[in-house]
Amino acid sequence: MRRKRGDIGGALRVGAAAFAAVVAFTLFLGDHGGGFAGIARLAVRGMTHGVAVGALLALQYFAIETFVRRTWPHTVVGWTRMLTGRFADPVVGRDLLAGVGAGALAAFALCVATTIAREHSSTTVAPLFVRPGAEEALSGVGHSIGVSLELCVDLAREAFKLFFTLVLLRVVLRRTWLVAVVGVVVWSIVWMPPLPALAPLSWLVVEALFLTTIGLHVFVLVRYGLLATVASFVAMGISLSFPLAIDPGHWSASVQAFAPVLLAATAVFGFRTATRGVARSRA
Repeated sequence: MRRKRGDIGGALRVGAAAFAAVVAFTLFLGDHGGGFAGIARLAVRGMTHGVAVGALLALQYFAIETFVRRTWPHTVVGWTRMLTGRFADPVVGRDLLAGVGAGALAAFALCVATTIAREHSSTTVAPLFVRPGAEEALSGVGHSIGVSLELCVDLAREAFKLFFTLVLLRVVLRRTWLVAVVGVVVWSIVWMPPLPALAPLSWLVVEALFLTTIGLHVFVLVRYGLLATVASFVAMGISLSFPLAIDPGHWSASVQAFAPVLLAATAVFGFRTATRGVARSRA
């Protein structure tokens, strides 16, 4: 900070976005009791929590940003352009589209792994939700928005952890392919949930699917950067935390449609933004 090498403005924007998201999901998900006093109490609680989360993310980003620009600058191009308000930039659209696609594939792989574990285990396997209590999103659209915002904050923090780890590995190991391999191994150990007793073949399939999800996040980070990684984590979390409505006539169909509509809208925005420059160059 004394040498004015860090991105203070970017760190403040990261912290402010996290603060606003925490306050918003606290108000959406909290019980205000129908009175102004309850709303004020929730707002104070959200601001207290938001200051802590926002300050932590801002400090983490500020601390690592200098190393990133020196050793791995392409990973923050889309992220930096989004922070400066250039949402229509083709790089931002490309990163969002790649992240949503990778997150959807990761969610599918985890669903298959959970299904195999449930069908080939003698013990009970709990339903796969990234966020405990995400089923409260079925209470209404407001709760759906709150759950989505909370997932954005929590999973963005996980994406930042992966990003910081790989940046430090990049400083030490230098070679990108070696950073990717070591990153997959390390974070597979960190994120691997306890597995039930399975036959060797089923266990290998479940492990391979789980490694695939980690590999997708690492590939997106190495190839596209931080913005795409955050998008992949959030897309995976939202896909896993909102069950799909199979019966359109079910009472919760409109709420359950919230997640796929949100992801589809993000993907369409990313595609149109990413191809805007190509269309103009052809014209």
